[in-house]
Amino acid sequence: MINEDEDNYFGGWPYYIIYEGRKVYQSQTNPNHAGYMLSGAYMNRIIWISKDQFIRHNKLYDSI
Repeated sequence: MINEDEDNYFGGWPYYIIYEGRKVYQSQTNPNHAGYMLSGAYMNRIIWISKDQFIRHNKLYDSI
């Protein structure tokens, strides 16, 4: 369960993330996790990020 404090750190899933200096665009989203598909150089793998990981990252770096 996410309380109001954590809700302030989640403004929605970003359209892309930076992975090893490259933009990786969003491919799948669900309420609790999002998938970002890497390029063919990385064998089209998907990076899964949970909502808890994203909130923890935003709290650590005060992103929002």
